[in-house]
Amino acid sequence: MSRTRWTLPFDLHNMVKAPAGDATPQRIYRSIDGVMQAYGTTVPTDGTSGYAKGCVFHHVDGGARDRLYVNDGTGTSCNFNPILSGAPSRAATSGREYGVEVDGDTFLDGGDAGAQSYLFYVHGDKTLGTDTGDAYSGLIFANGSNYAANGTDWTFRAVNCSINNRSGGTAGQLDANFGTQNKSGGTVARLRGVTTTVENYGTVSDEFIGIDVILKNEGAVATAEAGIRVRNLNNSIADAVGAGILFSDTGANTGWDYVVDMNGASVVVADLRLSAGICILSGAGAPSAAAPKGSLYLRTDGTTTNDRAYINTDGSTTWTALTTAA
Repeated sequence: MSRTRWTLPFDLHNMVKAPAGDATPQRIYRSIDGVMQAYGTTVPTDGTSGYAKGCVFHHVDGGARDRLYVNDGTGTSCNFNPILSGAPSRAATSGREYGVEVDGDTFLDGGDAGAQSYLFYVHGDKTLGTDTGDAYSGLIFANGSNYAANGTDWTFRAVNCSINNRSGGTAGQLDANFGTQNKSGGTVARLRGVTTTVENYGTVSDEFIGIDVILKNEGAVATAEAGIRVRNLNNSIADAVGAGILFSDTGANTGWDYVVDMNGASVVVADLRLSAGICILSGAGAPSAAAPKGSLYLRTDGTTTNDRAYINTDGSTTWTALTTAA
């Protein structure tokens, strides 16, 4: 019987089954470029020839993260990488496990001056609609909940990002950048760079903190070092920002115990330096450190009216006691 497109379903249905997959890859389809599709229990070794670029390998006994592979190499030297399908059956018991992994080891290599490379790009424009009320739109939404009784050393993070400059690497700057812009002609009621909301309706035994900044400089001392830096760059309108740091409270709470709490911190020069360079210091015993003229020293162990507070009078180490009430 001659072969036609009408007999193809019959041929496929009655075709002889291919052998089961084993450690030797079996070919399913080959073109002039090489093997385009194969299967087996062992992924072809990197550098093997004969597999066309883009060849798909079916890993017949693979798991959730390695069922399918694609040849990212060449026809003379293959390099099969997994095509993620599905999600892990459970979280890792040791090390790290990923539901989706993007391997960009060589993606960032090269590039001309001014070029920008990103492994992950999300883009979306809102051009229609007049949303009102309690409506939200965003580019990324992530949500997770814990219902398990874990130990106190277990941490659940919404986002865990890290960028590193390794030994031998050089760079002008490393940072995690978030930007919010209201472009020319745009109108917005509130413009905020980062909003962090920390809520507790259960039990928190140790710490309840909005933002925790950890500094670890184990190398060379930098020219400028700070836990938090606030800069005013309103150069085009030459405007003064209302406050570098603004504290407020609303609702039924009673405010703040301390606006700034430095109790127990090791202070090398001064507790506070004002805009003109004048410092406010504190400690036990009479002051002896050098400080700008007009600086104040508050003595924690003073006992009389003339040894509780001091003012610097020469911009060096001379301090004059201030008379205080009994």
